[in-house]
Amino acid sequence: MTTVRFQVKRSKGSLVEAETIPTGGNGPDHRFGNLDVPDGTNITWQAASGGSGKTVYTAEFRDLQSNARAWPFKETADGKGAAPPGYTGPLVLPYQDGGKDVASVSLTTKALGFPVKYTVTAEPQDKIDPLDPMIIIRPQSLAASNVAFGVSCAVLGAVAGALITAWLL
Repeated sequence: MTTVRFQVKRSKGSLVEAETIPTGGNGPDHRFGNLDVPDGTNITWQAASGGSGKTVYTAEFRDLQSNARAWPFKETADGKGAAPPGYTGPLVLPYQDGGKDVASVSLTTKALGFPVKYTVTAEPQDKIDPLDPMIIIRPQSLAASNVAFGVSCAVLGAVAGALITAWLL
């Protein structure tokens, strides 16, 4: 089971970070929240400390090409019951400092036929910048045949990272 953990990274302010933890917890993994997964893959989504009391993470999923809201999972956002047609989430995960209230939900990917990006915001929003929006869940069959798309995303991610770094300095 793959795990994606949201956490807040501090660097002249705070921003949301997504860390991909491969099945079995073995690392290192350099996808940083990007996933290439076949249909039926179980993904555990976790919240980690925001370092300032209670932090609530909200993940929205969208079709990478049309930007329409999408839900790439079989279950509803709480991991229970089948998602009805047209269901789009969002996934909401709270974390309470001290580890007493750590949210975690397991969801199973479903066939959509297109890559999905997800963005994550964290409350309180006035203190925490959102996650870099180029985080992608891509069906494995598309990943193998779409090298140009992957290169484009890598370039966009590098540019966005450089701009954020320059802004933070």
